[in-house]
Amino acid sequence: MTFQFKRFTNSLRKIGKYIEFPKKFNLASYLEDERKVMMEVYAIIVHAGGTSWSGHYYAYVKVGDSWYKMDDSHVTRVSEDAVFNQNAYLIFYRKVYDEKV
Repeated sequence: MTFQFKRFTNSLRKIGKYIEFPKKFNLASYLEDERKVMMEVYAIIVHAGGTSWSGHYYAYVKVGDSWYKMDDSHVTRVSEDAVFNQNAYLIFYRKVYDEKV
């Protein structure tokens, strides 16, 4: 599941407001059948720069229990706090648990 935040105004200026997003959440209240479906963040995309026509995109990706910053040819291990303090542009969730209730 992917979420995209509007990070630019109609005049293409960047919106830098921090938006908190959950590490995990349950989709159950959005489903017709009775299931527990847990989703967790496994990647986010961040934009560095002041406008939509300038700047740079990079990613944070979870591999196992560790988070990595992917920035062009540089890959560095980072803390989970560093990831969840970013102004995310795109957030990617994956299903980690699905059970009939």
